[in-house]
Amino acid sequence: MFLIRSVDQEPFLMTFNPGDQVSVKGFAIPMTVQSVNGDDVTVLEYDPKRKMTRERTCKAATLQPAPRRRGAIRFVLR
Repeated sequence: MFLIRSVDQEPFLMTFNPGDQVSVKGFAIPMTVQSVNGDDVTVLEYDPKRKMTRERTCKAATLQPAPRRRGAIRFVLR
């Protein structure tokens, strides 16, 4: 669990689990959580221009749950 401050500066706890859809604050690109290691979250990001997936590590405080969209690409982790 991570203590994250919202826009109105009220702290709340946010947990990320593998398979969750998240996005970086300020961007609407959905990414899938691959693994969580302390404050570091590894995500898979799909690049439609190059038609490939990219692995990226972000801090948990910079992530938020992704907005629900119809037809959004979701990776299933097994």
